[in-house]
Amino acid sequence: MVALNIDLTFMKKRRERQIQYEQSVLRDISYRTLKDGVEKHFGNFIFNGRPVIGSTIEEICYDMAIEAYLAGSRYSRLGYYGEPQESVFQKSAGERTVLGKELADYFFRWQLESLVPEDEFLETCQLYIDEWWIRGFQNGKMKYKLRIH
Repeated sequence: MVALNIDLTFMKKRRERQIQYEQSVLRDISYRTLKDGVEKHFGNFIFNGRPVIGSTIEEICYDMAIEAYLAGSRYSRLGYYGEPQESVFQKSAGERTVLGKELADYFFRWQLESLVPEDEFLETCQLYIDEWWIRGFQNGKMKYKLRIH
């Protein structure tokens, strides 16, 4: 029974440290930065006859950007210990692809009307996710270097 209690305590502490780290990393993202990212990648797309900007789908873009940013920051530990960013980027390919497909699915679930082909739109979503992953990786690596985590 004692071993079970120790394992649960360890898992609880580990989760608390992870939450604390994520909160410190997220302090470096502003609403304006998120909004600019959506405008940059999805400003030309039309959603139910209206631009994506200013719609509820914009908030989903913010959520997915934050998920990608946190994923990149989690992988930054590998970069801190000397692994090149390109190598770590490849290791996270599966997770990034899932996030990109989920984002595209949200758009198509909400009946995105666009002149852009679906595969081209999926590529745009993937680029958006990759950009936020890289930002998270670089910021997390900097925090590890400065020991601000």
